[in-house]
Amino acid sequence: MGKTYVCSDIHAHADVLQEVLSMMAADDRLYMIGDAVDKGPDGMEALKMLIADPRCEMLLGNHDLMMMQNYECEMHRDEVSILKRDDIFFRWQILNFGNHTWDALMQESDEEQERLMSYLKSRPLLKLLEVNGRKFCLVHAAIPADYPLDDLHDLYLDTIADEKYPFLFNWKSDFVWGRYVTKLPGYTVIVGHTPAQYRGDEYILQDGDDWYDIDCGLAYNEDSSKLALLCLDDMELRYIPIGKKAAFSDRR
Repeated sequence: MGKTYVCSDIHAHADVLQEVLSMMAADDRLYMIGDAVDKGPDGMEALKMLIADPRCEMLLGNHDLMMMQNYECEMHRDEVSILKRDDIFFRWQILNFGNHTWDALMQESDEEQERLMSYLKSRPLLKLLEVNGRKFCLVHAAIPADYPLDDLHDLYLDTIADEKYPFLFNWKSDFVWGRYVTKLPGYTVIVGHTPAQYRGDEYILQDGDDWYDIDCGLAYNEDSSKLALLCLDDMELRYIPIGKKAAFSDRR
């Protein structure tokens, strides 16, 4: 039986993702917990690789959602106010460096754009799974403090639907933007979103044995940037630096 892996925040580094996929067995499973796009050099390529590989399942991150917001606003220009369109455009393409991603998306055919957006629309915000008797909760950033936990289950975009515009959503939700520790009784929570370098480190962050932040800063494109690949079967960790071969590490 194959192993189950989790990583986060690929950020358009197709070479790093290819390194991960090449080391996986045919019956392994990879959960990538958001942010396939932006910041890195490879435009849509990492996202396309995730879609094409049946071993991969992607969750949504804030950068994926910002790209979708821009796309939907463009497709519904006559229905969205200019102020809202400009706010969404500015926050992604200017403040979060999405302009290169947008250029790459616009170079794709209309059919390919729609295929990519349709895939993202089907992706979960939060995923629950069990591996070797241990329960995991995967989410890009956090579980909002006011979200009811008594009946938590896999969550999708309808959870953060925009009340006014049915084709938009609350892309500022803490599911994809929160930067705080979320504990879920009975589960090990695994997030990304906040890079290790943001807090002056370069390795994954743990809070006890039931919360992990595994974003190690591919978005920064620095020498310290790396992908953290966590095996949920045995919690073994390996780091894949930018442009280098994968290396095992016992650093937790």
